[in-house]
Amino acid sequence: MYKKATQLDGGNIFDIWNQILLIEIQGEMWDSLAVDGPQVVELFPNRPVPYFFTGVGLNMTNQLDEAAEYLESGVNYVIGNPGLKEQFYSQLADVYHKMEDHKQSDAYFEKVLALNEANATALNNYAYYLSVRGEQLEKALKMSERSNNLSPNNAIFLDTWAWILFRSGDYPEALEVIE
Repeated sequence: MYKKATQLDGGNIFDIWNQILLIEIQGEMWDSLAVDGPQVVELFPNRPVPYFFTGVGLNMTNQLDEAAEYLESGVNYVIGNPGLKEQFYSQLADVYHKMEDHKQSDAYFEKVLALNEANATALNNYAYYLSVRGEQLEKALKMSERSNNLSPNNAIFLDTWAWILFRSGDYPEALEVIE
């Protein structure tokens, strides 16, 4: 119905398109988001949220180069909203990780943590990505411990912590954490 509304006289307004994108992201309708998002960016090129939603949709459909382009462009329109900027940076970190551009991925995780050092998800994901690469395991362990302190009893975060302990050779502690 929202898409139909955009075709009515006066219906091609941002609030309607924004609602469409919200429905698609909440419903994990990645293919639709990857198609509708660029259209909304074209209609409203100075609004950062459509760039973000488009980047997410493209990321989730493994159109990584395009996802990075939309996210890199859109973050420039984020003014006075550090939470949204944090989300852009987190998404960019994930995209660059998938592209195996670890330098860029790490740089964006650092930007997220500069904005919000208590972002438990960013701490966990950054720690996990480092540990998978077998790099900076001490740093990864500290970040993982911090994410677990910020979000106790989170099974995903506990799994990361145990994995890093395992990768570090601390098998008894890894077993205790995973259990």
